[in-house]
Amino acid sequence: MTHIVFDAYPGYDGVDCNPICNRPIVVTFQGKSVEVTVTDDCVACGNNELQLSPAAFEQLAAESEGLIDVSWSWAN
Repeated sequence: MTHIVFDAYPGYDGVDCNPICNRPIVVTFQGKSVEVTVTDDCVACGNNELQLSPAAFEQLAAESEGLIDVSWSWAN
């Protein structure tokens, strides 16, 4: 999860475990979706970017596509 969202999440004090950790999100790209779990922040990520595991990425697109413009939402 981008550090911008991660660090601003309500209840996070910058020291203890962030309440966002272990929350599931649904990531979507061109009609394909994958549910993933937030594990930590991504300092190199921009405003709404995510860093996906290779396995999650491959469910959305071929690795050869490189960066893809995904959308995400909290899983129910």
